[in-house]
Amino acid sequence: MFEIYTYKNSLRFNILLDDSPSPQEIDELIDKIKQNINDIKKDTIMLWYSQVNGFSNELLDKLEHFNPYHFYKFQIASENINTEVDMKGLTKRPFTQDMADTCIDVLEDVFTPFPDASGSFRNDKERILSEFQNVKLFYKGEELVGFCGHNDGHFTETVVRKEFQGQGYGEVIVRSTLKSVYESGNDAYLYVGHHNERAIALYKKVGFTKVYESKRVNLYG
Repeated sequence: MFEIYTYKNSLRFNILLDDSPSPQEIDELIDKIKQNINDIKKDTIMLWYSQVNGFSNELLDKLEHFNPYHFYKFQIASENINTEVDMKGLTKRPFTQDMADTCIDVLEDVFTPFPDASGSFRNDKERILSEFQNVKLFYKGEELVGFCGHNDGHFTETVVRKEFQGQGYGEVIVRSTLKSVYESGNDAYLYVGHHNERAIALYKKVGFTKVYESKRVNLYG
């Protein structure tokens, strides 16, 4: 798969291969990337490069790039989702517009500065609001513990506030969201950074398996 699209003032490439490319395939991909960079003038250029079987850096090594983010795609087929959920005393409420700034503050606190710089979530509020229509907020009493949702099976950010981490609430939130995915009739999938060992262990525990490995990089024009 070779996909090209634009987002705001950014040109983006998405390449997904089954196996490591041959030298000839690498040269052909680079020519295709360079041609589109010349034809579509944008301030920033991003490449999302993925392989199903293993991972080779040969293509990336031939391109000038910076700010690499290494991650995995995980998936569960609908028929393999376990719909039993012990809520551990948490209650669930729908996301509302008045909670947007609070949720963005939590995202900033939990996820930055890696992989994105501080302020990245606040600067992308429009996208977050569009993606959070199906997000559920999880409370312990009147305290927000975390949140998660999905769009046709694609998990949005799974978040547990720092003061509630390590208490099993992440599993509650993921399992509850999986139940919602099952009820929608979709398979569940998500993306997770390769460094995030705690999250990877949780996703494997609830039944997710790895589909492919990826690196996201910014390219010099």
